[in-house]
Amino acid sequence: MREEGIVKDPLIVDEEDLVILDGMHRFESLKRLGCRFAPCCLLDYMSPQIRVGSWYRVFTIGETRSVAQDILSTMKLDGSQHQLEGIGKHDADAIIGAHVIPSRPLEINVPRSPLTDTTISSREADEKLGELLADRRIDRRPPGSVIDERRYDEELLLFFR
Repeated sequence: MREEGIVKDPLIVDEEDLVILDGMHRFESLKRLGCRFAPCCLLDYMSPQIRVGSWYRVFTIGETRSVAQDILSTMKLDGSQHQLEGIGKHDADAIIGAHVIPSRPLEINVPRSPLTDTTISSREADEKLGELLADRRIDRRPPGSVIDERRYDEELLLFFR
């Protein structure tokens, strides 16, 4: 976000109590970058269409061991002290706790500058976001699609200029 100057994906937020269901790291990054606003996809968490599932990082066979080693290295952990034997046998590892929503917007690529603007209200920021997205083409992808090495269980809405 800092280098690119854009927010790639919106936060997924419950419209009733504004709990962030997906995007806490983006939210914290936006706060640290001085943003007053964040692009959000609001939804009704109580809807039967919302469920908690898993998300998957997809790796090519043979690459997973080095990816896991890189992650452990980044965390300053020695891989020999952690069980890596099972890594490399599967082409995807599940991570529990992802919210599966009817349609997930991705790649909205909102410039960060309007999100830091101290001269506009939240209503004006919302209008600017609406104008920006109205000019985009939407590419619908079916459940099971893989974007940036992540497999999604819901329909995806990819925004393009």
